[in-house]
Amino acid sequence: VTCFTLDIDPRVSDSVDYVVDITEFNICLKDESFDYLICTDALKHITNPFSAVKEMNRILKKGGYIFITAPLNFMIHGRPADYWRFTDEGLRLLFKGWHILELTPLPTPHRDEMPIEYSIVIQKPGETT
Repeated sequence: VTCFTLDIDPRVSDSVDYVVDITEFNICLKDESFDYLICTDALKHITNPFSAVKEMNRILKKGGYIFITAPLNFMIHGRPADYWRFTDEGLRLLFKGWHILELTPLPTPHRDEMPIEYSIVIQKPGETT
């Protein structure tokens, strides 16, 4: 299994394979290149998360999977800028048309309606090759 890493922050260029904005994969990655994508707490830093999902769709093979964590009740911080927090409804809208296999909240003690974050497993529609 070959694994590649990506980060938007140029200060980490020595420790990742690609330093690029997730919405601009087209400059370095071919269509349907990957069986799996892992996106941990990154969507909050993307200026246009819908464009990011569109790019993930482009580089993921049909039937491929995305594993995501997305904070909701978590401190706002920079490096890079921190733009978004996602509810379960927001994640469902962001990945409308995909197969959402699992969407699990990590509870905040004493705040049932405000999970710390969500983890989500999504499958791209289509036949696997």
